[in-house]
Amino acid sequence: MLNEIMKPRIHDTKPSITELKIRYITDAATNGWGNQCYAYVNRFEGLFKQHLGVSLANAISRVPEYCTWSAPSTTRAYLK
Repeated sequence: MLNEIMKPRIHDTKPSITELKIRYITDAATNGWGNQCYAYVNRFEGLFKQHLGVSLANAISRVPEYCTWSAPSTTRAYLK
């Protein structure tokens, strides 16, 4: 009976940080400044578009002030 009145739980998880991810992050932090930052943004947007199967995806670096939540980055994807 207790299970019937309990609300479903949202399970949390720990991040999966592999050596490859650490290398990517280190490379971006070391080399991704100034004009080089666009190489990383363009690559991300291209791979994200390909993953979603859409024609346009724009990475943005901040959440508008009127949002009540925050995230390190958000992405808008426009369908074909």
